[in-house]
Amino acid sequence: MVDPLLSVAFSLYQNKGACALLLGSGVSRAAGIPTGWEVVLDLIGRLAVASGEPLPGAPEGWYVQKYGEQPSYSGLLSKLAPTEAERRLLLRGYFEPTDADSETGKKIPTKAHHAIARLVKEGYVKVILTTNFDRLMERALEQVGVAPTVVSTPDGAKGVLPPHLNACTIVKLNGDYLDTSLKNTAVELAEYRPAVRALLGRILDEYGLIVCGWSGEWDTALRSAIERCRSHRFTTYWTVRGEPKEETKRLMELRRAIPVRVTDADSFFDAVTEKVVSLAEADAPHPLSAKTAVAALKRYVVSDEHRIRLHDLVMEETDRVCARLSAEEFPKTVEGLPDQEIRQRVPRYDAAIETIRDLAATGCYWGEDRHGKLWATVLERVFHSGAGQAEDRLWGALGAYPTFVLLYAAGVACIASGRFELLACLLAKTRCRRKWSEGPLTFALYEEPRFVRHVVAALRNSQSEYVPVSEHLHVVLREPLRGILPIDAQYDEAFNRFEYLHALVHASLRVEAKLTPFWGPLGRFWYLYHESAKDNVVTRFLAEADRQRENWPPLRAGLFGGDHHNFEVIRDSFRDNLLSERPRI
Repeated sequence: MVDPLLSVAFSLYQNKGACALLLGSGVSRAAGIPTGWEVVLDLIGRLAVASGEPLPGAPEGWYVQKYGEQPSYSGLLSKLAPTEAERRLLLRGYFEPTDADSETGKKIPTKAHHAIARLVKEGYVKVILTTNFDRLMERALEQVGVAPTVVSTPDGAKGVLPPHLNACTIVKLNGDYLDTSLKNTAVELAEYRPAVRALLGRILDEYGLIVCGWSGEWDTALRSAIERCRSHRFTTYWTVRGEPKEETKRLMELRRAIPVRVTDADSFFDAVTEKVVSLAEADAPHPLSAKTAVAALKRYVVSDEHRIRLHDLVMEETDRVCARLSAEEFPKTVEGLPDQEIRQRVPRYDAAIETIRDLAATGCYWGEDRHGKLWATVLERVFHSGAGQAEDRLWGALGAYPTFVLLYAAGVACIASGRFELLACLLAKTRCRRKWSEGPLTFALYEEPRFVRHVVAALRNSQSEYVPVSEHLHVVLREPLRGILPIDAQYDEAFNRFEYLHALVHASLRVEAKLTPFWGPLGRFWYLYHESAKDNVVTRFLAEADRQRENWPPLRAGLFGGDHHNFEVIRDSFRDNLLSERPRI
């Protein structure tokens, strides 16, 4: 079953501006704002004291006996504060914060008010119905730069513009605390004036509804309006804390409302708003599309005068990727790592890194060797965002997936363009720091080969492939690299050369670090060792090394210490390892 909170958020997001809020006293309760009836009872107590009588135990009964009529807000105010200035001073203590109140967080907008204001500012909510008399909602909206249209009297309801034409329309169904026509008693709440009734009926007919903090127990006229409305164009969501009362249940059934169990208004609106924002961010087109970014990069890499623009372009996109990889969308502490989670998450990784992947491939193909540090920084930052915070190595292997894609995209592009100094920087000079290790980035990527194999094998739904990581990346990167390697044979050649050189460099770094056993990550090139044909990518690659010796570009770039003899030792040891053992990744 879908989480009701997510349903509320999705409805707000998908039907922007089509859902009204109905807010009751429960929304302002956290701010210490009294209900209208509580104000009436307190005013009766003050009136008794002013009359020289002790505080009555039953204020309403005392008032009826004393004055021969039911207490009303306007009647009490006329007795205690006849003028507007006196009335404002009297009511200020109930609804306006003192310095002490502000310091303790009372009578000021709550989390719920601020969350709603955020929804209004972004256009997700345009109509707010409320039975509250306070002005906390108005204050929260003013803080985000929204000037709401407030309707608190029948005259205001007559002249109000259609709600969709206003930034926000607040309809205060029972009046404002400074309005002497404010409704409190059962008689006052039994019926709305025609203009208010018409406006309310139109809103209930044309909008969905999110009800929060309103029990439906006292507001007879509002209940009647809901009962009269038979159309349900959009969904109604009704928040409940415990078991709703029978009257509330009946209204929910009439409105076909979906119940949403909540702890309080603050946590409800805060959670809903965050989910709406997350939906918007996930759906929003990036201001710099992959094609646009690549076009800009091509202009920047050819001239040193644009080096700052190049740096800013790449770093801004890296910032965006790192922020997304560190967000809740990619948690790293979930218990266990089921295959289903892997298969669901990897496409989201691919989407998150699409632009930086294309930038890396294009930048390494058309750029210069001097750009090595820039792309090394990208790899290091993405790795630490995706895998560096993982609680265990299995989650670290999954979190390292974006870095695998970026390294391969950049590496194959370097091979295709012959930029070996840049490639040497990516393979031998990138570093990482994790809780349990520190060293070259390639060590961290393959720190536990069985974990990496498990992750990619689960993704490809296959445990039989010898090199699942290689097979997967070969497929994933084919289309993104078609622009620089249009012919499949060219792509295969560059891909296999990169993997083979990467494996040898990895093994060389392990020798330098005096690590055992001798090992390098295997790739699709492994199959070539068992082909009968002598002419293949590996043999051609090694023949070039033997022919050019110290002039061979990888050696001139500083790999293998720039020494052909060192390369031969690594090459031969790696070959012996390949022929004697089954591949482990």
